[in-house]
Amino acid sequence: MKLAALWVVRDASPDSELVDVVFEIDVHRLGNYVLGAGPGTWEREHHTVFTEKDEAVAEGIRRLVRICPEREGWVNEEAYREFGYGAPDGDSARTARAAATKKEK
Repeated sequence: MKLAALWVVRDASPDSELVDVVFEIDVHRLGNYVLGAGPGTWEREHHTVFTEKDEAVAEGIRRLVRICPEREGWVNEEAYREFGYGAPDGDSARTARAAATKKEK
């Protein structure tokens, strides 16, 4: 199996949303991201690289909830909406959003 993409998680700020903290990056562009972030940024923001999306999203949720515990429910909803995290039967984010929209009707 050849890796094509990685998932990166970085520390959250009080104003961060999950999509600010967790993002997918092409394996060939990771070096450019690290260099382009500026001296010390990679270490200062405690970036962590994952090969699995669900592991990265779970870590992103932990980091956001640690800094803003009052937003835990909202963060979990965003994880489901944006990443399909916690979706039944491993649905994709698109299917999860469609199901949520259908439920509201």
